[in-house]
Amino acid sequence: MKKQLLSTSALVAAGMIAASGTAIAQTAPASQPIQVTVGGYTQQSLQYADQDDRVVGASPLSATVTSKTHKMNLVNDAEIWFQGKTTLANGISVAMRIELEAYTSSDTIDESFVAIEGAFGRIELGSTDHAAMKTKIGAPDLANRGPGFTNQATMIGNTIQNPTKSSGADGPFGSSWLRFGDNDSERVSYYTPRFEGFQLGLSYTPEVREDSGHLVKYESNRYKNALSAGLNFTRSFGAFDTAAYAGYVTMDSPDFANGATKKDPKAYGVGAQVAYAGFRLGGSYTKFKDGYTLGGTVASVDVSTTGATGVNDYVNDGRAWDLGLTYTFGPAEVGVTYFQGKNKASTVNTGDDKSKIFSVTGRYTLGPGVQLLATGFYAKITGEGTTSSGGQDVDNNKATGVLGGVVLSF
Repeated sequence: MKKQLLSTSALVAAGMIAASGTAIAQTAPASQPIQVTVGGYTQQSLQYADQDDRVVGASPLSATVTSKTHKMNLVNDAEIWFQGKTTLANGISVAMRIELEAYTSSDTIDESFVAIEGAFGRIELGSTDHAAMKTKIGAPDLANRGPGFTNQATMIGNTIQNPTKSSGADGPFGSSWLRFGDNDSERVSYYTPRFEGFQLGLSYTPEVREDSGHLVKYESNRYKNALSAGLNFTRSFGAFDTAAYAGYVTMDSPDFANGATKKDPKAYGVGAQVAYAGFRLGGSYTKFKDGYTLGGTVASVDVSTTGATGVNDYVNDGRAWDLGLTYTFGPAEVGVTYFQGKNKASTVNTGDDKSKIFSVTGRYTLGPGVQLLATGFYAKITGEGTTSSGGQDVDNNKATGVLGGVVLSF
């Protein structure tokens, strides 16, 4: 039951590199070089979604037309992991992990880092998630546990047409995770040994820039000196398994070429789970503040004006929360999850971009590494803009759909 309770991120924070409980590699003798193994996952799904006709990603300031969306679609995701580990004669273990995206994307390599672990704790160096992400505990979501493609952020980005300017993955509109635009930047992290159920993780990121490969001089418009902290707790009390976390992220505002100034962004979150007799109940709450964006990217800011706020500025400033319940019986699991997000988005319009997603998911394990997945969902998006076309607010959307497929882990 405890393995079911802990999320993938919590397992990583506890000292495991592989996702979903997959072992990283067999320990090699100290006299032998690191033996590299291959792992990963692939998910192939067919979806049907009935939703309003909307312009995808249009700004409330410029959206003037609507367009027809496809009802049928294929949704897929896959990664290949190269990973290895060895234990030195002094008992310290050294491991590596490189994740290769199996589909063409902006980052061919997803994560690439080295981990050093011993009685002193665990140190991670390289491109990977920060401590507040890896220690996160929230709603138990069967569609978002381990390999999967139907969590809130990816639903908004790939399934549900999002006509607002708010980002699905980086801010409160589509996620209760504390990523905050800092996705797999080059960083150093330290995780303490777990003591009485507690483990603390700390991360420092010189520059918020994914896959940079090296530290360069501060770029104009780049956030820098990002700090992340996550405190995780796991313990069993009789027949009950419990887990909880608290996380915090902050970073320095960029040095703008035109002298513009912005506030330093910050975000914090809390979450908890409890499991008993096959049931798991949990949720989380996250607050985002002063994360300026342009074009959906937190790490860049409009510098066309010299003031503190430009007409084209958008922000990640709001809150998100989720709640979920799952039940496991034999090889089958069923669950319900509710997510609600709110984001200020535009510095020009009053009001907020809002999202609500309710989903029912089932997973069935056919054998080791082979699962069937099915999800039904309802989503409602309400944009802060007032632009209309044909009497309709084009930055609003409603969607109802189903998704089913197979997930293979290896």
